[in-house]
Amino acid sequence: MVSINPIFLELAIIIAVSAIFGVVARMLKQPPIIGYLLAGIVLGPVGAAMIQNPDNIKALSEIGIALLLFLVGLEMDWKKLKKLGIITGALSFIQIGLTFSIGLIVATLLNFNLAAAIVLGLTLAFSSTVIVIKLLSEKHDLDSLYGRIAIGVLLVQDIVAIFAIALLPSLAKMHQLSVGDTVILLAAKTAGLVFLAWFLSSYIFPRLFRGLASSQELLFVVSLAWCFVFAILTLRVGFSVEIGAFLAGVSLASLPYAFEIVGRIKSLRDFFIILFFVVLGTQISFSSNINWTTIIIFTALAVIIKPLIVILSLSWQGLRRRVAFMTGISLGQMSEFSLILSGLALEFKIIDQELASIITLSAALSLLISPYLINISGYLFSLTKPLLGIFERRSGTKYSLELEMTQSMKDHIIIFGYHRMGYHILKTLKQLGQEVLIIDFNPEVIDQLRRQKIPAVFGDAQDEELLESIHFKNAKMIISTIPYREENLFLIKKTRQLKRDIISIITAGQIDDALEFYKNGASYVIMPYQLSGEHVADLLKKFENKTLNKFLASRKEEVRLLKTKSHALYVE
Repeated sequence: MVSINPIFLELAIIIAVSAIFGVVARMLKQPPIIGYLLAGIVLGPVGAAMIQNPDNIKALSEIGIALLLFLVGLEMDWKKLKKLGIITGALSFIQIGLTFSIGLIVATLLNFNLAAAIVLGLTLAFSSTVIVIKLLSEKHDLDSLYGRIAIGVLLVQDIVAIFAIALLPSLAKMHQLSVGDTVILLAAKTAGLVFLAWFLSSYIFPRLFRGLASSQELLFVVSLAWCFVFAILTLRVGFSVEIGAFLAGVSLASLPYAFEIVGRIKSLRDFFIILFFVVLGTQISFSSNINWTTIIIFTALAVIIKPLIVILSLSWQGLRRRVAFMTGISLGQMSEFSLILSGLALEFKIIDQELASIITLSAALSLLISPYLINISGYLFSLTKPLLGIFERRSGTKYSLELEMTQSMKDHIIIFGYHRMGYHILKTLKQLGQEVLIIDFNPEVIDQLRRQKIPAVFGDAQDEELLESIHFKNAKMIISTIPYREENLFLIKKTRQLKRDIISIITAGQIDDALEFYKNGASYVIMPYQLSGEHVADLLKKFENKTLNKFLASRKEEVRLLKTKSHALYVE
């Protein structure tokens, strides 16, 4: 009888059980991570104890973390950081700083040592990018004002989490070095590695990968090899493998083949990352010594206190209470990076098995609770709306000053969403001498319009309080260039509630949406794809009539407009 390699057998069991629990988690509308952690509990010492080679499986799982961070580096879009704006940037650092500080203080009060308290504070500071993006996408809120703010905060959190991982080896040696020595040494090593990554990215890799681009297999293998080589190099100089993998990814991110590399490595990453979460599940302890009070405290800090920090910060910056509340609820959980930090901190012996279990169970509970809170966030806001008014900053901000400009407006036209379509509509309305108010959630656009003395308000189309503040009922027409069904249905129903003959011109991307908008009372529905098709048809007629010079002149003018900085922001 042919014997089966024990490692192969264990991998087969792990993947099979993970698949079962992952499907169950999906059916219960829970993140797959919860299923993988449960698979680990079932297969680990607490359950069936079926993993007999934990060291080998753990070594394979660490490849998953390295590949995860390699792809994070590859997909890092530094341009997005520049576009975050003051609101999101300030919120990100206030939230991370306060959440970390509160976690650190609470952990210290619970008699954890300083290094362990720092780890606890860090694990609380980050929220789940995967879960937030998935749930906001399902609610069609990714492009809402609060959705954009939440995604911006998550981007900053992910970057800070990378640096937190880089700090772990130094944290493990805290007792050997002074704080000053630790910071100086860390800064020097980081600068050296970043310089090496930049040099290779700028001068070596473009030529090397240009020669490999014709072979998909070589592109994949060389990229993977670079990930492991740089990870080993960083390990040699005292950093973790994970930070090396991240920097390896960053060094390839500017290549034109980065997207293709990401596509090839993602499946490999998913396989190994499942092993990591299963291994993490096997390390969870349900012994009598485990402190459930501590778990509940840290879960509450993630689910309640962190959202409260976000709400207070945005309210202080002058945003409306709905935007502040919805953003806060969206960020009310711990992150995948929290679990990774916990696992690495255990490996570096910064925390013990019991504390690792506390962090993992707290993270799992927050990931279980958060999706339900996000899905009923509208109902929760209606319940807490009066209380939230206490924190709202109604005066002294540029947003309150914007609202003051709208107080005397009557029989005006409101444009919701000032992108390229809004640009052309405003231009025509100004030529016709109409009074126009713009509502948009891009602060750069609002600032540009304000400088041109055009009434513009920063806000969300679904914010009822905002509509009351801008005297929505006094408008004679609303034009929505927002291509999202929920926002447009809200605006249509709002105009009908006023029982006035307000003309509503709404944008729809699909025929079904357009018919629904008409059914609910829209005056006219714009279908951009249909209009674009008609425009192209007109251009083809010109080409057919051999008026090629006019066709080319139109093309040159369009290129000129697209290249101008003002048109990029949709203002003249």
